[in-house]
Amino acid sequence: AGKDETLTFSGATGETVVVVGLGERGKMNAEDLRKTIAKVIKATKGKYSTIAIDVPGFNVVRDEVKTSALITESMLMSDYTFDIY
Repeated sequence: AGKDETLTFSGATGETVVVVGLGERGKMNAEDLRKTIAKVIKATKGKYSTIAIDVPGFNVVRDEVKTSALITESMLMSDYTFDIY
């Protein structure tokens, strides 16, 4: 998939698989990763009971621990709503 392009299909056991294009290898940075994950979370919110992310596939910063932290941070920030007034 090209940058920001998604492909959706059913896996072997019936699960929905969404492939997200990250663009050209080596040109993506941490901020790009945050934005991409945010788009995915917002687009899938409420559609699925669980979401799994292939961390090695998103490892644009060449450090799986940092990549995991960036993904988690982006997920939490994307799902945040201010609902106390």
